Amino acid sequence: MDVFRPALPDRLLVVSPRAPFLVLPDGPSWHARLASHTWPRLEEFEDSCAHIAALVDALRERGHPAHPLLIVGFSQGAAAGAAFAFQHRPKLDGLALLAGFVPHPSGPARVDQPLSGLPTFVASGALDTTVPPEKAMQAIELLSKAGASLTTCDAPIAHKVSAQCVRALRAWAGSLVDNVSKSSGQTRESL
Repeated sequence: MDVFRPALPDRLLVVSPRAPFLVLPDGPSWHARLASHTWPRLEEFEDSCAHIAALVDALRERGHPAHPLLIVGFSQGAAAGAAFAFQHRPKLDGLALLAGFVPHPSGPARVDQPLSGLPTFVASGALDTTVPPEKAMQAIELLSKAGASLTTCDAPIAHKVSAQCVRALRAWAGSLVDNVSKSSGQTRESL
């Protein structure tokens, strides 16, 4: 995730955790693969969500500001970020999903407005074969149904984030941080 650091406002503390599962031969993963060749379900990210929540709590215990909290994830990290948002919405001020997907729940939809008003940025690639455009569209539909306030950026690119979408992410994140700072009474220096 450090590759996206320049796309975020300078005044943010950026923490890039490593995925907690080692799945060979692929390496770190945000979910333990329960079924191969299928898209992971929302429930498969529960352990990762607990890992992220513990990290957020530890940072706050060390005196880092509670707000703004913006989760930015790329590919499977985007899916983990989305799962975290569904499970821990009150902790979040914003969500950015880059070339990723949103895992669907296994059972009856748990998505009737749990993300109500959550500023959410989605960047996708029209030429992405890892997370195909139809998965990005499904993500946008699910996030919309869940009540997220969406900003999207699509570009003719593969499994990457285009320069155009990086600029859009920077503008979106800067505006979000400014708005959260104003509403919480924080100054830029205190962030």
